[in-house]
Amino acid sequence: MKKVVFIVHSLHGGGTQGYVRSLANYFYEQGNQVAIIVLSNNQEKVPDDLLVPAFFLPKALARKKLIERFLALIEMHFLNGVDAFFANSFDAYKLLSVQKRIPNDKQFYVVHADYSTMRYSFYTPFKNMERTFKYRRLFNKKNIIVNSDGVKESLTKKLGIKPKSMSVIFPPINCDLVKTMATEKLTMALPEEYLVALGRLSEGKRVYLAVELLKYLPNSFHLLVIGDGDQLPNIKKRVQSERLESRVHFLGWQPNPYPILRNAKALVSMSESEGFSLVVAEALLLGVASLAVNSAGPQTILGEKFPKLIFEENKTMLKEMAETIKHLPLYPEQYYESYAETFDISHAYKKYYALLG
Repeated sequence: MKKVVFIVHSLHGGGTQGYVRSLANYFYEQGNQVAIIVLSNNQEKVPDDLLVPAFFLPKALARKKLIERFLALIEMHFLNGVDAFFANSFDAYKLLSVQKRIPNDKQFYVVHADYSTMRYSFYTPFKNMERTFKYRRLFNKKNIIVNSDGVKESLTKKLGIKPKSMSVIFPPINCDLVKTMATEKLTMALPEEYLVALGRLSEGKRVYLAVELLKYLPNSFHLLVIGDGDQLPNIKKRVQSERLESRVHFLGWQPNPYPILRNAKALVSMSESEGFSLVVAEALLLGVASLAVNSAGPQTILGEKFPKLIFEENKTMLKEMAETIKHLPLYPEQYYESYAETFDISHAYKKYYALLG
């Protein structure tokens, strides 16, 4: 039995949050002792499917106080020490990096995004260079886990990071659980033909592009937006400006989005940068085509088997996506499903466990 702690910024949503929930539950089911520390200024409702204790730590606390509270929680829950800490967000990385009492060989930084491609228009070249040095200070000589070969190359070659160790572990999908949850009866009426945009509504997810995509499709197509985030007001404004209110539906965060996803025409991922994109793989598992803007994550999942579902970002991208959607399915549903099963959580668990010594 091992004792492990996951640190994350939220328990709700897909992506990183879903990754942590699934892996923490699976560790627990294999007989390990597990806890999650959530760095959030808001007390969230703990998801019903979470099997392990979650402790909320306000990230707004002063640094010294935050460290003291963090260590107190660990000592209270784990009497004889912890075998590994897995940090899963930028705030978690910063918290773990200043823990002098935790040996380096027990600290793991799980990187979910391709930071080299994150460049914002309001950042000057000097500011972007400053960010690069910040990543180097944070990740150099650390044990890093990345979720794709593309992110590994990005960190080491583009950002010049020199880690103590680096492991590539694809994000886990609990295939049996996802398939079971997808069979639950829908409690809402849905359009006959619809696309799904699923995930946290943050700036980098660029859901507004999925809204614009509708302009190139027949009026029978709708867009279901599943998730919450700080960009929700801006996305709604875009919907209004494009006069698409009757075709875009905001469903909020859904504890079980899989019955909705299973019946979709396609999933659309417009992210500026993705380390792996768990939701793309989950859609494939349910036999649903996943269309994505090219970046490290989609390239890892779709590049070899489904290259027609990846799109280069240019002026004609949305038009090309729309034409592809009109001609779906390009591949048999069973082909999607069998390939996605190679990302089953059992494989990820074995690789994580091997890191614990």
